[in-house]
Amino acid sequence: MSRTFVSSSFSYFVRTDGSDSNSGLVDSAGGAFKTYGRAMAAVAALDFNNLTVTVSAGNESGVKTFAESIVVPQLVGGGQLVIQGNGSSANTILSPASGDGIQGRQVGNTQVNIDKIKIVASSGNGVQALGQSSFNIKGVDFGTCDSAHMSAHDNQATILVLNNASGLKISGGASAHLWAQAGAVIFYERNAPVLSGVPAFSSAFALATANAYIQASYINYSGSGATGRKYFANRGGVITLLVTDPVSDPFPGDLDGVADAPGYYG
Repeated sequence: MSRTFVSSSFSYFVRTDGSDSNSGLVDSAGGAFKTYGRAMAAVAALDFNNLTVTVSAGNESGVKTFAESIVVPQLVGGGQLVIQGNGSSANTILSPASGDGIQGRQVGNTQVNIDKIKIVASSGNGVQALGQSSFNIKGVDFGTCDSAHMSAHDNQATILVLNNASGLKISGGASAHLWAQAGAVIFYERNAPVLSGVPAFSSAFALATANAYIQASYINYSGSGATGRKYFANRGGVITLLVTDPVSDPFPGDLDGVADAPGYYG
């Protein structure tokens, strides 16, 4: 496949009044793509050359909803792909009719950053990393999801949720907020999530199973709290807390967590 070599960082734009026949390079109705799917096709044809390509919702007035699942393709050339909404998570909602909100399978060594967007997934995960894929979560509002808000699956899948002093929100329930499985890793550190509406987690807030790993530390929740188990670790799943963290019970919920041998928590 012939790829376009990225010589400097740049942005594609997606707008509800755009067109997938546009170039995607201008934030206007006549220049932006209409769908994130078209933008993903565009980035799949690039060699990132260790630079950053941003796919951003355009500067439209009011709240805009995109009824599609974003499937991040295999990417080449390292660097970073940024997927973001317009201004804040209050302005851009991703709500697919089916499937995950954002999914990456065997993305490669390009870091995928997700910011300034609300995700609602009625029949899937909010964000799912599969195989060699690394997602960095920033200012995301996780609404109601049928499966997990964030799911990492397979031993080369990683989700990073780090240093979010503000902007990380939980406004809907799910089977789990964090779900690491089959050798995957989730780092959930130094975050201050805001919970609203008392979200319910049917499995657990943090779920590690099948030799997967979650590391959590310095979590400072605010807001309404949550219902469901605080954590669940089984089948070799491990949830670890830093011993220097003054908060010994970092996960919200109204039921105690469970670690079934050989699962581990602590």
